[in-house]
Amino acid sequence: MKFKVIPLAAWLVACQGLLPLFGQNPTNQPSPPLTVVVLPFTNSTGQAAFDPWREALPELFRHRLGLLVGVDPVETAETGLILTNAGWTVGGPSVTNLPERILQDPGVDAVLWGQFSLLGRKWEVQFQTLCKGTNAHAAAMALGAVSVEELLAGMAPALAKALGRRVEIVQAEKLNRLIHGSDASWEGYAKVLSLEARHALASERKTILHRILAGDPHFISGRRALVEILLGEEDKAEAEEEVRRLLAEAPDLCAPHLMMAWCLFQSGQKAAGEREARVALLQHAGCPSACAMLTHMCSDSNRWPELRVTLERANQDLPGSIPTMALLSKLRARCGDPEGAEEMLNQLGSARHGPSEIHVAMLEAALRCNRFLLAGRELRWLCVRASQEPAVREILAEVDSTFLCKATKEPAHRFSRPRAYTPDDLNAELHHRLKPEEVPLVDNPLEISPEISAFISVAPALI
Repeated sequence: MKFKVIPLAAWLVACQGLLPLFGQNPTNQPSPPLTVVVLPFTNSTGQAAFDPWREALPELFRHRLGLLVGVDPVETAETGLILTNAGWTVGGPSVTNLPERILQDPGVDAVLWGQFSLLGRKWEVQFQTLCKGTNAHAAAMALGAVSVEELLAGMAPALAKALGRRVEIVQAEKLNRLIHGSDASWEGYAKVLSLEARHALASERKTILHRILAGDPHFISGRRALVEILLGEEDKAEAEEEVRRLLAEAPDLCAPHLMMAWCLFQSGQKAAGEREARVALLQHAGCPSACAMLTHMCSDSNRWPELRVTLERANQDLPGSIPTMALLSKLRARCGDPEGAEEMLNQLGSARHGPSEIHVAMLEAALRCNRFLLAGRELRWLCVRASQEPAVREILAEVDSTFLCKATKEPAHRFSRPRAYTPDDLNAELHHRLKPEEVPLVDNPLEISPEISAFISVAPALI
């Protein structure tokens, strides 16, 4: 199946959120996955001016959850679907036992929610976590800080303690530079995140980001968000200019290199774009977003064996990364290794959330391995997601009998229609197969069956 382009913004956000989904524990075995849904926070300040933080804080928590080994934060778009399935609606009445309802989703392992207040300059954030399979009450944690920067710095350790996971130190140290910025910059950034969660126009968010960067040009999180918007609008000139500024600020992060790789690739410089994506993979060993981008860049050239080597190495560098494993299952199947592909699918288990490219890859791998129940599950998931992503609708438009023939394994022996026989052909074939003594019986059975002949001779008298 040809790999369709999933919008780049999803990959770039995933660069910060899909860091290590699994890591190595002290026994050198991948930790079990922990899929976490973060709910909107409650504004306890009593001031509507702080309402944007209701959506902004959950997004910042998702970002910090990505720094924990073995934790997969559910994306904002999917969180909305999960909330809807649990009976929650925007502006509607509160739902009793909402976290427990969400945990009934087989793809969710934990729920995080909380509230915040601001007294003078001091932040007070309280959050609770509830994990599936535990009879205990929700674990409660509190964070206090005199600035947003201090608040963000304390998030990852607090989350690690609450969920019983550890922080990936190397990436945490690199990404800590993303939190540098004045409270005014973060206040504007919170408005941007809130507008994005409410599906506001990109132009409105871009105006705010330009204003923030004019006063705080070294605010990396704001510049990264601006680049994502520009890439989504295909404003190549301004996007490339902003990416170069971002690279100058953070050359050892993977996201700026991935953004530059996409700019180069879109402008026709495919080889240069691929080189830049590989630089991102060097900066962040096993980066799932770099693996996804390289898979797309190499798809048209059918360099599947070469690409498989790259992703096998990435899977070793960052064992258990769900996006990499999904793509690797497809590559193994394409390279004629259905057993290896099936092994990877078994390790993935019931991955029910995550970026669409995960499920597209699993769909193809499942079809090539004749895992039709799994393929059906992935098709159902993609049908739900198609209402939000045009690229997914394009993929589903290809799923017909032709697609199924292309995706499944080639049969060892082709089926052929049997030849047609005329009555004369059948008689000739019959005489060819009969023994000599059987031929008279077939030609006229009455002549060689005295009992039948005698019965026929008296039959008229009996009637």
